[in-house]
Amino acid sequence: MDACFNKANSCESVDLIILFIRSQSKQSLAHALQAARHDLDLLREQIEEEQEGKAELQRALSRANTEVSNWRTKYETDAIQRMEELEEAKYVTTATVPLPSSKWCCSLNPNYLAFRDRITLRNSPYLGFTFLA
Repeated sequence: MDACFNKANSCESVDLIILFIRSQSKQSLAHALQAARHDLDLLREQIEEEQEGKAELQRALSRANTEVSNWRTKYETDAIQRMEELEEAKYVTTATVPLPSSKWCCSLNPNYLAFRDRITLRNSPYLGFTFLA
């Protein structure tokens, strides 16, 4: 009978040990699950914050691109207008102005020779003037 009692007692001990291990396993699994859920919540918050930051940066980039486009258009328009003004000024300064013949002018205007000399001095490639004598 002692053998049966010892055998039953040892069976109960093994069962208790198994139950203890199972309860410990369940507790550790429950703890691990709780920790995993907590980590998941933290990661979700981090993702949301990063998505909000990304959206804010995309809005800022969009505003900056719009501003760049506006400034580019403005300066291109101003440059085209300025080029047209310069072309017009170049056309005016390089226009040929025929001068009357010396005999005709000298007989009508005694100051023509002085005027002609001034025009000749101004008729330089640096200024872009062209006068015909």
